[in-house]
Amino acid sequence: MTPAIETALLKERPDAVSQLAHWYYEEWGRHDGKTLESVTARLAERVGNMDDLPLHVVAIGGDDVVGAAALVQSDMDILTELTPWVSSVYVADSHRRKGIGRTLLHRLEREARRLGFNRLYLYTRSEGNVAFYGGLGWQTIQEVDYHGKAFVVMVRGLTDTDGGAM
Repeated sequence: MTPAIETALLKERPDAVSQLAHWYYEEWGRHDGKTLESVTARLAERVGNMDDLPLHVVAIGGDDVVGAAALVQSDMDILTELTPWVSSVYVADSHRRKGIGRTLLHRLEREARRLGFNRLYLYTRSEGNVAFYGGLGWQTIQEVDYHGKAFVVMVRGLTDTDGGAM
């Protein structure tokens, strides 16, 4: 039987830094010229964040960290007027297609509302991700060329009560 998935702020689970750093480095960091050590150090600096950005949330299944996501001030240097952004959404391969991504996004929405935000932004290249986010109420607002690649920018409005679109 699969254990129930719970979410926690990285502040509550600092032991997750090593796992997140490994995932983030393999998925994005090594392609951007970062080292595993630099990714780990950056995450370790963010462990204490609870009432400001960047804010990281982890998904826990049993004793294992199975996913993570973050809220950041800005995720694209060409659209800095938009804030905050959902970033670094990652679910371990063996735990995908089990609703963990959705659970992480819902937790980020609650955290964003708690911090006083009424909308969130994200960007993606994957058509599958556009469909996934669209199914959760995200709307495409523009397509952009970013560092020579085509991306879709999406927005999700938040309400105070249900996390639904505005």
